[in-house]
Amino acid sequence: MEVNHFTPERPEMTDSSTQTPAATEPPVTGPKVHRFDSTGDAYDATQWNDEIRDGDVLVVESEGVVGILRSAWPAALTPANGELHKLTAPAGEVDGGRYAASVAAAADVARSLGLTLEDLHDPAAQDEYEPGTRVLVADGSAKTVTGTMRGADGKLWLLVDNGAAHPADRCERVDTSHVDLARSHARRAADALRAGGETGQAAGELGDALRYLAQAAPDVLAELSEAGTRVTVEVHRMAIAPGDILHQHGVRLTVLDTGVSTSDEPQWWATVQGVTDADRRATYRAPWEIGIGVEHAAWDLVTVERIAPTSF
Repeated sequence: MEVNHFTPERPEMTDSSTQTPAATEPPVTGPKVHRFDSTGDAYDATQWNDEIRDGDVLVVESEGVVGILRSAWPAALTPANGELHKLTAPAGEVDGGRYAASVAAAADVARSLGLTLEDLHDPAAQDEYEPGTRVLVADGSAKTVTGTMRGADGKLWLLVDNGAAHPADRCERVDTSHVDLARSHARRAADALRAGGETGQAAGELGDALRYLAQAAPDVLAELSEAGTRVTVEVHRMAIAPGDILHQHGVRLTVLDTGVSTSDEPQWWATVQGVTDADRRATYRAPWEIGIGVEHAAWDLVTVERIAPTSF
């Protein structure tokens, strides 16, 4: 049985409407685009104007709204909806995929206006987060996407490698196209550190490259770390990079991850673990977190042993 995702009351729709189009209706082809001054005008026009056909695209640029007409129900596909209804299932999948062409046309119009469709309706949104995609989640840490799912409200959630789930609209995709360049920069900066000279700048450039690799390609960072070559430098706490060995509390701590949490007041944090058994006995055997407000972390100087890959 087809499940309808509308309700006849404006501006939201539920699954209880009896206005579901027949499942035997053919797919919409060649949807037309209609533009309006307001979503109220758009809604009213769909009720009497025979030139607006089922599946046509509705555009109200002044309100940032792009939608489609589904049977008698005008529905917005953008986050803003004004007087239009909202779909609670992917628009391209309702009614057996009847409106796939309408959604594609709506996406093209939205893009031309600098607007975006909701992830629920964007044909490219779910493909963007295929397994293996690296993303930054709300606490600033980088995770690997293992899958996706839709919540009860239709929103896209990302399943990540530590077993958690994060709303896609609060995650940021990591650009992984510069891994080779970052590895090259890391080697060049490490060579400069070993040669002396402007060590502060070289340490900063090396840290930037390592932080990028931690986000985009943790396997490459692990490869560089396993080489075992390091230099000891003094950096501000905010500049600590994953892979550093931090000297703190009288022990040596491997920095597994870093980030800035903004849930309350911005706080720099790092997940660490003692390098040796003695270091772990003096602190904690399992990985643990240290944190400090960013206003203090920005000037607090610490000593780290930083990965320093060679150029050969």
